[in-house]
Amino acid sequence: ISGAFTIGNGIVMMFDNNATPDQVLTFWREDIRKLIGR
Repeated sequence: ISGAFTIGNGIVMMFDNNATPDQVLTFWREDIRKLIGR
């Protein structure tokens, strides 16, 4: 569930903040790393 939330957040980020795909991928990578490291 957290992972899906993260991906949704990244997509919202891309539209709301005009984040580049690279920025969104970085966001996902860091968030997924946190989920795994928990």
